[in-house]
Amino acid sequence: VYRPSFEAPEARVLVVEDNDMNAMVVARLLRETKMQIDIASDGKQCLERTKQKYYHLILMDYLMPGMDGVTTLKELRCQENGLCRESAVIALTANTLISAKQLCREHGFDGFLEKPILPQKLEGEILKFLPYDIVEYRLNPDGERDNQIQQTVGRKKKKIYVASDCVCDLPEELLEKYNIALMY
Repeated sequence: VYRPSFEAPEARVLVVEDNDMNAMVVARLLRETKMQIDIASDGKQCLERTKQKYYHLILMDYLMPGMDGVTTLKELRCQENGLCRESAVIALTANTLISAKQLCREHGFDGFLEKPILPQKLEGEILKFLPYDIVEYRLNPDGERDNQIQQTVGRKKKKIYVASDCVCDLPEELLEKYNIALMY
């Protein structure tokens, strides 16, 4: 049973997928992460949405009728008044050839996922591109972060600031345990 290792309620993700079933599968896989998910059914709708709203991440089908993923990505990157020209775009493709990943990179995609999409791979790819300050990790039943996710994205931590009129109010054992630095 898959259970996401993080939540990111502030994250905004756009899924660009011409197949309604595939779009629904991605949205359901991400539901427990509490990310804000919007769906566009084609490249044209993607470009309309990115003029109206900023997305941290875009998951885009590589092959779509009409405007395919490559054309949509090129338009997105130079879109006048576009809010997502710098957003990370992950290609979703059923192409399982070894060269497919390299081809997507050459076309300018930031990431790559093969269909059918595996939840752990989706999560790992998403975590590479979400801003670290909006991701909150869940702990596994042992009280630790999932090792696979920790290896994928070991750099993300929450920062905690403690404000006090006197640092002597802070217990020494907590300062040592959590490696808290003091600034007088």
